Amino acid sequence: MNTEKLIGLAISENGLIFDPLSGHIFTSNAIGVLIINGLKEGKGVNEIKIAIFDTYDVAGKMIEKDIFDFMSQLINAGLIQEQVGH
Repeated sequence: MNTEKLIGLAISENGLIFDPLSGHIFTSNAIGVLIINGLKEGKGVNEIKIAIFDTYDVAGKMIEKDIFDFMSQLINAGLIQEQVGH
C-alpha cells in the first residue's frame, strides 16, 4: 500500500482533511482520522484495529471490514494506492 500522499495531509481534530497537492477537502469521523493517522505512521490493519479498540467502544467483528471499506474510499479519492504485485 502506497501511503505517501497521506503524509502531506492537514487533518484537524474534528475530521476536516485538506490535501494541499490537489486542493481537495474531505471530512471524516474520529475513527477515520485514527485510520488515516495510523496509515501515515506506517501501521498495518491489525495495529489500527487495536488502536480503535483501545480508544472506542466498537463491535469487534465489523471493525476490520470498516477499516478496509474506509481504505477503499481513500483509494477512490486518490489518497492511497494499492501496489500491484503485492
